[in-house]
This record gives sequence, structure tokens and C-alpha cells, in this order.
Amino acid sequence: MKRGIRSILLMACLLILLCLPMAVKMPYMLHICIFSFYMGSASLAWSVLGGLTGQTSLGHAAFMGLGLI
Repeated sequence: MKRGIRSILLMACLLILLCLPMAVKMPYMLHICIFSFYMGSASLAWSVLGGLTGQTSLGHAAFMGLGLI
């Protein structure tokens, strides 16, 4: 992708994320959306750490487990 298209796409995604709490009226659905983004970011961090660098760390799982209890 070209750099201009990528930055426009990123800005559109950020705008959608900022407007999500105003658009979703049910608290349960908002919780599901926030939780899915949280798990997505955690899996992306694990993918970068374990897949690209080859390191093994269980610190991510421990801190996530303590935060979700």
C-alpha cells in the first residue's frame, strides 16, 4: 500500500474507535468491543515477541491474568 492510503486508513480506524462509545448504547456490547480490542492487542504483542523475535515470555500472560480477575 502507498503511504498516503495507509495513513488515511489509519485515521479512519481511529475515528471509528473514538466514536464507538457514542454509537453503542448497550453497556454489554461496549464491554465486548473493548474486550475484543484488548485481546487483539495482547495477541499482537505476543505475536511480535514470540514470532518475530523468537523470545519466550510468560510475563504477558501473567499480567493479563492478574488484570482480568
